[in-house]
Amino acid sequence: MNERAIILDTNTLINFLRGERLELELTENKDIYISEITEMEIQCNSNFTKSQRKEL
Repeated sequence: MNERAIILDTNTLINFLRGERLELELTENKDIYISEITEMEIQCNSNFTKSQRKEL
């Protein structure tokens, strides 16, 4: 992995998708990666729209 890469856990990804300032600043100009478990947790979260889940 390089300096331009960042791995987000579930809570950080949720905040990022909600547009939280800190998470947006941390991920600026970075390639974002998530684990399969994080993806599954997001896909099962009923608080997100279908389009938000598809974005992942």
